[in-house]
Amino acid sequence: ASCLIAGLSHGVTIRLDNLEHVYSGLGLTEQNVHAIGHGTGSNGKTSGECRDLIRAYHIKLLAGLAGKLRSIPEGDGTMLDNTMIVYFSDAANIHHADCIEWPYVVVGGCSGRLKLPGRYVRYPQYGEPGCRTIGNWWTTLLNAFGNPVDHYGNEDLVLKQNGQSILGPLNELMAS
Repeated sequence: ASCLIAGLSHGVTIRLDNLEHVYSGLGLTEQNVHAIGHGTGSNGKTSGECRDLIRAYHIKLLAGLAGKLRSIPEGDGTMLDNTMIVYFSDAANIHHADCIEWPYVVVGGCSGRLKLPGRYVRYPQYGEPGCRTIGNWWTTLLNAFGNPVDHYGNEDLVLKQNGQSILGPLNELMAS
């Protein structure tokens, strides 16, 4: 927060833990994040319960960051109005994921460039009509912030072979 507020940077990447991290402050002293990801519980809690505790802690940290940015006036609003915080798991739907399900939480006003506040969006599953990929998300961000590309990364050849073009941004998220 201090780096952004002081104007030292306009972009920050935060990694909240690593595979060897042990969340002793959450009462998870028996196993590290990697072991929990592989289904091992800690201190009488299942792996799922451990992951829920860790995610709740991460969201609390992100809420603190958002609160600090919301307290700083900027333009006609606050710094949070002109910021985008993206939180997502590094493993998508399962440990060593196939990345079929990759939930994101996006906080902030995104400088009004995206229609996100107060929305929950779920796209059809991979391979179903209307499905989208993570490349579409990054394409959307690039387009919204002034870099009009057709697609970020490699096109999904399996979808293409099946007649499903997934090129372009997620237009329903783009501000007019």
